[in-house]
Amino acid sequence: MGRTMCAKYYLEETATEFEIQGLELDWSIVCWDADLRFMNGRFEYNRFRGTRWQMIHRKTIGRLYLKNTYRVLLTRARQGFIIPAVPRGDKSDPTRSPELYEKVSIAIYKISAFRRFDKAEFSKTPNCPLIP
Repeated sequence: MGRTMCAKYYLEETATEFEIQGLELDWSIVCWDADLRFMNGRFEYNRFRGTRWQMIHRKTIGRLYLKNTYRVLLTRARQGFIIPAVPRGDKSDPTRSPELYEKVSIAIYKISAFRRFDKAEFSKTPNCPLIP
């Protein structure tokens, strides 16, 4: 007989925003990337095309899509969610510059790094940088 994997030690399932729509999970882990950045006191929406990041400008379907992607990912958990770490980037790779990730990392740290928010408190937080 084979051993059964224990969820305590292994990531058993991963899912995109499409796969988790309609689900209610106890806890979720959200991985953040440089597509949604907190810069100069506001969010910047970006997509990776070819060899570089491109800004998604106001009032486009792409911007709404990206915003809703994170909204879905951040609202599926009943107990809470974990953002384990924002990537640090790599100075030798212009597409993964540390500056792209630093501001998002700081914003996340300020509101949640060592705090636990329940869903009601999170949704009522004024000027919460994670609710674009």
